[in-house]
Amino acid sequence: MTKSGWIAYSTLVLAFIGFAAFSEYQQRALHKSIDDVEWDAALADHRQTDNFITPTVGVIQFIKHGRYSIEIQDLKYTGNGLELSGLIGNATPVALSTLTVTFRASRPYYKNRERYLKERRTPWDWYSVGWADDEIGKGQVLLAYLGSGSQVLFTVTIPNVKQTSDETELSASFSGERYSYR
Repeated sequence: MTKSGWIAYSTLVLAFIGFAAFSEYQQRALHKSIDDVEWDAALADHRQTDNFITPTVGVIQFIKHGRYSIEIQDLKYTGNGLELSGLIGNATPVALSTLTVTFRASRPYYKNRERYLKERRTPWDWYSVGWADDEIGKGQVLLAYLGSGSQVLFTVTIPNVKQTSDETELSASFSGERYSYR
């Protein structure tokens, strides 16, 4: 092979290697973008699924799409956990009886990004909103009756919650309620 042949051959090989490297770079960038979009969608889904409350005294917080409200009137971190007391309100025209309100404290979901990306498309992927080991504690309160347009006092202790610099997600969920129209 002549010198000009080697130069042409070397140029062709270098061009091919450069194209392959650029293609690899583009593919990694595309995968990272897809990861970002999937994570943003999972995070948005999490935000819409749970009824989050902030541990702030004196603020009325609406949950369950504005149908119910929680107003924390007192908040204390004790050796038993986080003690909350306040009012739960019902803005619907339906009265509720035997209502169980569960307050959960969990590790913030946004800290699960790497875990989510690692476990997606696995058998555990169907449950993409939170993991059981993220729960710090939960407390329940049973409300015998919550009338339409009324409020009821509650007191609950969520165990294992400590006042630290780490954030804690608090959420409230309702279960076991019976409905009656008045």
